[in-house]
Amino acid sequence: MITYWAEPIIGTMKLIEYFCDLFNVEVDDMTIHWDSGDLLMKWVQQRQKRLYTVRFSSNQCEKNQFTPETIKSFIMDCEAKDIRFDAYTTQPLQIQNFQKRYDRFCVSIGTWFTLEHLMTLDCIDISITGKRFTSTEMNEFFKHWMSGGSPRLSFLKVKLVDYNEQELMEGIDVKWNMKTVLAPFLTSLCSRRSFSTIKTLRRKSNDIRITAGSECLVIAQCDERLVSFQFGEIPTRNEMVTINGKLVPFDYDKRQKVNSFWAERIFGTMELVEHVTSLFGIQVDTVVIEKDSGTRLMNWVQKRQKSLRMVEVNSYNSMEYQFESEDLKNIIMECEADYIQLRALHSSPFEIQNLTKKFEVFECLRGTWITVDNLMTLDCVRITVEEKRFTCAELNRFIKHWLQGGSHRLKTLRVVLADINEQDLFDGLDARWNFEKVVVLRYLLNAFNGFFEVVRSDGITAGFQAINGYFWFGVWPSDSENVLYLDSF
Repeated sequence: MITYWAEPIIGTMKLIEYFCDLFNVEVDDMTIHWDSGDLLMKWVQQRQKRLYTVRFSSNQCEKNQFTPETIKSFIMDCEAKDIRFDAYTTQPLQIQNFQKRYDRFCVSIGTWFTLEHLMTLDCIDISITGKRFTSTEMNEFFKHWMSGGSPRLSFLKVKLVDYNEQELMEGIDVKWNMKTVLAPFLTSLCSRRSFSTIKTLRRKSNDIRITAGSECLVIAQCDERLVSFQFGEIPTRNEMVTINGKLVPFDYDKRQKVNSFWAERIFGTMELVEHVTSLFGIQVDTVVIEKDSGTRLMNWVQKRQKSLRMVEVNSYNSMEYQFESEDLKNIIMECEADYIQLRALHSSPFEIQNLTKKFEVFECLRGTWITVDNLMTLDCVRITVEEKRFTCAELNRFIKHWLQGGSHRLKTLRVVLADINEQDLFDGLDARWNFEKVVVLRYLLNAFNGFFEVVRSDGITAGFQAINGYFWFGVWPSDSENVLYLDSF
């Protein structure tokens, strides 16, 4: 919906008043841009009891800079519970006596935030990733907290300039905490008897997750992670442990990272999978495939267990880790997991003819190889495509395909739009505007209504709309009571 006003900010205020009164709600989340001014924020704070989140944003562009005076005024006047600072400034920001109270405070851009700010903020959750702190500074903060400072703090995340354990721990009585996954796993490596004892006495846990890569295994339980790396070079001196009945060189660095050494690294991962799954009575949850990994581990896991929840194919946004196109095609076609996530860069353009694959979730977050024909032959509940852009004419084809009974299991589709051409999008469609039903979308942190609706011959209804450059298509559940959760599938 687009409206026109002599002053856009006045239009925003009028619309806020209208919708808040209509639905009996309040403004929950606000983004303030470098050129916004503080009028809207102050107006919202005056008209309602609370404002949950305020985000100061340069839209990830260094040219979009706040002045230090402006951003300082914004921060000091802001009464929201959650502050997100994603803003560039024309000059370094300086704030004295930063004695503000928030539930959450995050700074992802800028190096202005100091140790003094950290110690004077009254917060539950603090995340500072734009500035790096020294180990000595963090030691000072630990002592500040141990002396009763920052009493409400429950979570702190910062980046370090370097890690110096001696400086970090100086004058602090620190005890290393080994939790539930680590202790029984390490004990099980002592001998076959210890493995058998742990396996017999352990309680089955459904919250342990195994993620396996060709050279790495991650065992996770709640917030605890144990990472095991498999190396190919056999060291001359190392402790020997028993993994799946085999004596293997091994070391452990007390930071929940273990190393084992094998003639063939992927074979080591397989042996560890056998050991851990038998020990805890679980299966592999996720297989991660990287450049040169091939399909060997994935196919082995798929063969040894009834189902595999997820396969993640990842280039880590680096051309150094790009896949050969033929290898990537083989991975996609041989994957039998419920959920496949592709973050894979590829060496050359390619196509997949007849992509008649069945997944619950299909995500292609990198790569432009996928076509509208691929979308129509995939048998999925949810499809997300991030990098490839689709024209309105192509999406018109997809909607007609669905209306004719295609993609019968599909619940949601999200792709990026290449253009906005209403004539192409609506060509031959009997689509009507629906303003009654409500769509809930966590991605936008809000519920909204207003979308186009089409009805299949069997009475099943789907809605579609362009939102922030994305095209969303959602199939309306028959028992939804006028609420569609677009990203709940």
